[in-house]
Amino acid sequence: MSSLNHVRQINDQSCVHACLAMLNGKSVKEMWDRYPFPLTPKEELTILIESRLWPVCQQQFANQFPLCGVYLVSVPSLNVSGANHRVVVTVGEVDVVCYDPQNGREGKKFYSMDAFQLGSETPVKSYSEVTRIDNEMLSDLFMA
Repeated sequence: MSSLNHVRQINDQSCVHACLAMLNGKSVKEMWDRYPFPLTPKEELTILIESRLWPVCQQQFANQFPLCGVYLVSVPSLNVSGANHRVVVTVGEVDVVCYDPQNGREGKKFYSMDAFQLGSETPVKSYSEVTRIDNEMLSDLFMA
């Protein structure tokens, strides 16, 4: 699978849009122009299917990723108390990398790329709503 390019969200409500842009190769602006509102989990799944990114499963894992691959993950927001935030996580055989769309936004806290590894400065303490993306579909999309 090709490595993902980090994409920054364009406003406080576009973290899902930015994560989807990282996965489908579209721009965040294009995603926001098409869906100019916060997305529900059902809408997110619809966009994944439209993008040919078939989710393998959507469920809560007990703070571990069972397989190598790419995941859309809900984590506690570092900027809005009590809110959730979406990030993309890639899991390899030896590393776990977090792509936080808040990274690079002025005045915003964000999870570092090593947020799921021991010793991180901004560790993810819990997460939920994990959607595993089919790696073959993702590879085919980036190779097309």
